[in-house]
Amino acid sequence: MLADLESLGKFSLHWDPSLASLHPPVGSEAALADDRLWFHRHPKALIRFRPIRRAEFAPLERLGDGPPSFVPEALRCKSPLTWVVVVDLTRSLREEDEDPALSLRVRLLTVPLRSKALQRVWAPVYLKAVLNDLLLQMELRNDADGCQAA
Repeated sequence: MLADLESLGKFSLHWDPSLASLHPPVGSEAALADDRLWFHRHPKALIRFRPIRRAEFAPLERLGDGPPSFVPEALRCKSPLTWVVVVDLTRSLREEDEDPALSLRVRLLTVPLRSKALQRVWAPVYLKAVLNDLLLQMELRNDADGCQAA
């Protein structure tokens, strides 16, 4: 599975549960509210691509950590990471009868993908990368828990 992630491209996803208690600045609040509204208006969408907003990742930067990012290997170039891909994890894993109001989304910096055609082509790559990374993190956590119990 790690080989699958490496073949997808440069991926960096770090999440610290203590960040959940931080009050995000206005830029971050606006981005979250806009994403929430966008996904509400697009109930079948799993992924959204959009330009980054000013101060969107300020809580991470205040802690000295950079925002998570993902750039597929084939898209690596000199383009700066000025766009965000928002992946709705809940929708990608949800059963049909579950509450659609519940959501968990991951925001990653990426290179600009301005055209809808390019976004459609690359959306499955981004989704696979995020889901593979989450599975890998769960496996690592289970392995660590198993080692501690032994």
